[in-house]
Amino acid sequence: MAALFIGATPLIAVEDKKPTVITSDGPLNADFEKKIAIFKDNVLVKDDQGTINSDKMKVFFAGESNQIERVECYGNVKIKHDKRYSESDEAIYYALENKIILTGDPLIKQGSDQYRAEKITIFTVQNRVIFEPSAQLVIFPGEEMDSKLNILGE
Repeated sequence: MAALFIGATPLIAVEDKKPTVITSDGPLNADFEKKIAIFKDNVLVKDDQGTINSDKMKVFFAGESNQIERVECYGNVKIKHDKRYSESDEAIYYALENKIILTGDPLIKQGSDQYRAEKITIFTVQNRVIFEPSAQLVIFPGEEMDSKLNILGE
């Protein structure tokens, strides 16, 4: 299943039977030959797993099956999923690699905890995150460990 999410659970289920709804206040420019759809102005993605908001979103499709290959979000990107929330200027989801890269002052909040870096890479299947460089973690004691992100950085 191709998906856009934070953590181990999909946020946008592409091959699931439940619908994903993408709306925007501006135009939708779909180029079927180039297999790209561009949404502008207050883009909102909703499904049963959470929401994504951004100023602009480009969705790239692969092959004849219309499977999502990559999703690029630009401007005021906010992702909400369960108890997790992220903000960034840009987010790029690579469906084949199950990877999300947040840039532009990215921040992840989970409960009271906050995670920051210049670039945050989320490996969704492995439930693993790399914060690089200049990582800052603000972790509050007392919360259950299984709710913490698995953090690896080098």
